[in-house]
Amino acid sequence: MLWTIGQMGQFISYTRIGVSGTIPLSAGFQLVGNSLIGVLIFGEWPTAQVKVIGFIALALVVIGIVLSSKSDDKGSGDANAKNIAFLLITTIGFWIYSSFPKLIAKDINPGVNGLDYIFPEMLGVLVGTVVYVIASHSTAVYRNKMIWRNSIADVEFGIGTLFYLFSVMQNGVTNTFIYSQLCSVISTFGGIWFLHEEKSKREMTYIIIGLIFIVGGSILTGFAK
Repeated sequence: MLWTIGQMGQFISYTRIGVSGTIPLSAGFQLVGNSLIGVLIFGEWPTAQVKVIGFIALALVVIGIVLSSKSDDKGSGDANAKNIAFLLITTIGFWIYSSFPKLIAKDINPGVNGLDYIFPEMLGVLVGTVVYVIASHSTAVYRNKMIWRNSIADVEFGIGTLFYLFSVMQNGVTNTFIYSQLCSVISTFGGIWFLHEEKSKREMTYIIIGLIFIVGGSILTGFAK
């Protein structure tokens, strides 16, 4: 249900800040928050040298996300302090969602694995989403055929979540989340090639440089062990 809070905050921020402004801010907040949780609570990046490498890698990924999200479109909402604070507060839901499985495995029930979390977590997502839809008086969406077709994408999300949880167990909260940002490479070029999103020369330059930073930072994270 905490995932629903994070997702709700992101969707609302699309209308307040704009998509191009929300995505890099949300990704940056998630990266920093998950990294601090991993380092401070779970003892990841234990030595000073590893912390330096890890935070340099983190900075590279954040810079890469910001650069790859640069847009020539100036009509992208209002990124004022109030709207940014709202996005930050709701992003806490994503932080807890990402770290909760490891917290349970570490201190409560070490005999479980990533597969054991899938059904309870997705049940929470379903309940949380239904509560939000009812509270926002948006139940008409359930009569939309396109909404139900989108369940195909949700199956893919479930598969991705499964592998994400396995990775959290093996690589830790911090490294796993940074690795997961490599999906930016696929989604960025997928949007350009398959969805025919038009990009100016300036935007493409920022995108390529940004993705180099993301890949470089993710690779460097592998040395933070």
